[in-house]
Amino acid sequence: MDFENYSLRRQNTNLQYKLKLTRKILNMQLEIDSLREEVNGLRDENTRLKNTISYQENGKQNKI
Repeated sequence: MDFENYSLRRQNTNLQYKLKLTRKILNMQLEIDSLREEVNGLRDENTRLKNTISYQENGKQNKI
């Protein structure tokens, strides 16, 4: 009986540890997804700014 009790406690401890790690991994994945969205937004903004600069430079060249 003592061994069975010990075994169940050990199994419970292991499951709690796995649950804790799973939660950490999930939180990290959510952070990664959030950062990907931020990077995509920054890329879009960068492209928009490059296009604006290119348009302005072309306008200046046409005036010369």
